[in-house]
Amino acid sequence: MKNNLFIVIVCLSFVLIIQTVYAKQGIRIVGDKKMYEDAKPSVNRERQVAVDCMKLEYIRNKGGLSTEFLDLKWPEKNQHISLRNKPKMVDEKGYQEIIYRYNFNDSYTHSNGCFRNKFESTVHFYSDNKKHKTHAHLDQVTDLMWKMKLGNKKTFQEAMKELDEWNKKNYGGYSDWRIPTLDEAASLYTKYGHTHGGLKQKFWIADTFHDDELHWVGDLLLNSSYLEPLEEKIDDEVKKLKVELLMVRNQPPPYPIKPRDVNLENQLC
Repeated sequence: MKNNLFIVIVCLSFVLIIQTVYAKQGIRIVGDKKMYEDAKPSVNRERQVAVDCMKLEYIRNKGGLSTEFLDLKWPEKNQHISLRNKPKMVDEKGYQEIIYRYNFNDSYTHSNGCFRNKFESTVHFYSDNKKHKTHAHLDQVTDLMWKMKLGNKKTFQEAMKELDEWNKKNYGGYSDWRIPTLDEAASLYTKYGHTHGGLKQKFWIADTFHDDELHWVGDLLLNSSYLEPLEEKIDDEVKKLKVELLMVRNQPPPYPIKPRDVNLENQLC
């Protein structure tokens, strides 16, 4: 009898531990080889293309090294990609399809993926009535302009409110900033360090999940998007999920220039 009671207590303790881990880590999306093989790619996924892409990422990650001597295969099909910018409900399978369609890298879903960006434009502008100069990053492959608003971490509702405030202020001369979709966020992940250099924050994703208690977040440290509980109970206290606000907007050509002194009336070239 005592042995049976001991086994029950151990099993219950194990369940509680699993629940705690789930609450802290959320759901990571693992890979599916068959789904990858069956996917209809929107980019060239040939092995040599992926290998050359990783070579470039590795050298860029080292910093200060020239890539001019490398003869890297980069098909024209991969040099300009339009990504979904409208939020929608995405489940685990839907996320896998996104990753495989564009051969994105994700540490858990597709660690051998590689999506080549072209961050050659750093957009400089004044953020507040020409008092504070700041910058954003422009990817000329996806025509997306990125800006991380670091500061106090926020709930999703707080992030949406702050986003609305920045748009009302016409931040950087633009009023169409938004929160990225899973497709857009995945374009930032790389095997050897994400495209935002030293940033290692988690950030909100605009897409939703069928379980309202979970929400998609992006992670620039793990180079992955996954599901996190919006709330977790710790010692009878409800703790709400708070992460950073990463803003994005579409910026097709003509691209903004990089002037020494910014004139918001003449930013495009």
